[in-house]
Amino acid sequence: MQIPRDQMRNGFQKYNPNGRSNGNKRQQMQNFIAPNIPKGMLSMNSGSKTEKNTKLNDTETTDVTHNNLGFSQQLQQQIRVEHLDLGFFKVQSCKIMGNHNHKHCPFFHNPKDRKRIGVEYSAELCQYVDKNSICPYGDNCNRAHNRVEQLYRVDNYKTKFCSFYPHNIHQCDYGKFCSFAHSEGDIAIELIHNLEYDDDFFMFYYKTVWCPFNLTQHDKSLCVYAHNWQDFRRKPQGFNYIPQSCPNWEYE
Repeated sequence: MQIPRDQMRNGFQKYNPNGRSNGNKRQQMQNFIAPNIPKGMLSMNSGSKTEKNTKLNDTETTDVTHNNLGFSQQLQQQIRVEHLDLGFFKVQSCKIMGNHNHKHCPFFHNPKDRKRIGVEYSAELCQYVDKNSICPYGDNCNRAHNRVEQLYRVDNYKTKFCSFYPHNIHQCDYGKFCSFAHSEGDIAIELIHNLEYDDDFFMFYYKTVWCPFNLTQHDKSLCVYAHNWQDFRRKPQGFNYIPQSCPNWEYE
């Protein structure tokens, strides 16, 4: 049964009692500016959050159930985050002598943490590798051959929060080398749950961004993000479509 928009909006306002400033149409995505640094180093990327809506700082956390959205912290103008150079990470063989933590090393040590270069491949895991078989296509395979190739790519890197977020980040074995975000300032996507839940929000933002909390348990019925293709919306301000089902769209 489809829930009326007014009823849904009132339900979300229950978890956003303090409200936020307007201006959702002018919301801008955070923009990381990468400086010129030596290859293989962690790059310090700074971005200006120009949203009018309030954000949490790096030392505070967002309730992943979206039940705790009534914060009133001041907007941070500059947030410094450490991101890896994905073009260099895990593409060269490690020359470090002696035992060291492979999870904190930018070089590969075996086929399971090696990234191929000069080959275009998707984030989908190769069917042969998935079955622990030898891929007949080798390095020319158009699918990922390990988790490093799946996660440390522009379209996946820092697009979801770490499974230890928000209260147990210190338990993450990968630390700064984690492919998942450890704070709101570390995330590479638009965090729409920080916007005000007004008419503009439900028209232009609701369910238009993939959920960054998929690694944690939360109430998806109260989540403003999309979790599958059945509840994902293309932003109407960017795509011209009518409210009728596409005859070529297959769904169960």
